[in-house]
Amino acid sequence: MLLPFSHTVSAARRRGQASMSGKVDLQQLALLVRMFDWLRPIAFKKTDECFLYCLAMREFLSLYGIVPAWVFAVRTQPFAAHCWLQHGDLVLTDIPFNLRRMTPILVL
Repeated sequence: MLLPFSHTVSAARRRGQASMSGKVDLQQLALLVRMFDWLRPIAFKKTDECFLYCLAMREFLSLYGIVPAWVFAVRTQPFAAHCWLQHGDLVLTDIPFNLRRMTPILVL
């Protein structure tokens, strides 16, 4: 079943609002990110799939009570759109160097 993008955004926004705002154990977060990356090839490729990658990882982390910020951004020259997950200043799904020219337009 195909759902509109607005449905995914609304669900992500609700999940973020319902999450626990307590402290996150960074060692546990790092372990869960590594575990997800180890399991991910079973389901899909990471290349050029930032939206699916972030959606899946955010759902996975939420099972453990961790709901990172989901950042959507654009670049103008040349145009590109991208998204990534972030906990505080810690980027979870990309390398900060790759994001230096991106301008965030939505954070869930």
